[in-house]
Amino acid sequence: MNAMSKAFLRRLLAAVVPAVLLFTSADSAFAASGTWISNASGSWNTSSNWSPAVVPGTAAGDIVSITGTNITATRTVTINTNVTLGTLNIGD
Repeated sequence: MNAMSKAFLRRLLAAVVPAVLLFTSADSAFAASGTWISNASGSWNTSSNWSPAVVPGTAAGDIVSITGTNITATRTVTINTNVTLGTLNIGD
């Protein structure tokens, strides 16, 4: 490979790699699906109540499940902010 080809390849990679990383991270920043993992009442906005530990409900494509824990009594999930999601699964 000659010096001109190497220089072109470096410039191409320098332009393409940041763009790929930007678009990949943008998708994950707007999507936060999750499963409620607490067998207790609590706030929707507490990340430790969710798996993964990210508060869901930030995009229309989010899938939220309040089904993964053996809920042993009446529980209240307090939503004190606007939430946007695509699917809400509730069960025990």
